[in-house]
Amino acid sequence: MLGAKDKEMIDNDKIADVMQKYKDKVLKDNDFVDLKLQFKLSKSDSEIFQQNICSDAELLRGYNLMDYSLLVSVHAYTKEAEEKSKNNYRVMISTDKEYIFNFSIIDFLTVINSLFMCRIIISLR
Repeated sequence: MLGAKDKEMIDNDKIADVMQKYKDKVLKDNDFVDLKLQFKLSKSDSEIFQQNICSDAELLRGYNLMDYSLLVSVHAYTKEAEEKSKNNYRVMISTDKEYIFNFSIIDFLTVINSLFMCRIIISLR
């Protein structure tokens, strides 16, 4: 989604300007990389995040579902938002208290069955 001009601005250390331009837009994973964003999570939040992803993936695998995505919403940190997010294991605050992240698994639509596996095997030949 980021254009060549946006990437040039990022290279010239004008990331804040690009972030402002896209603040209400949905960005893809490559945009996240281009903007040089990071999940600055505490060690305990990082461990909880990893455990959540693993348990969600196991649950979906148990139902033979695959092809799911991780949706991350990024919000500016406010004390009010922090209070609202207490006791929500999907919401985490960056260690620098600049952002609040909300993590969700979405798009788990593909059921794995024998026909699906046959198509994969054939496509690999």
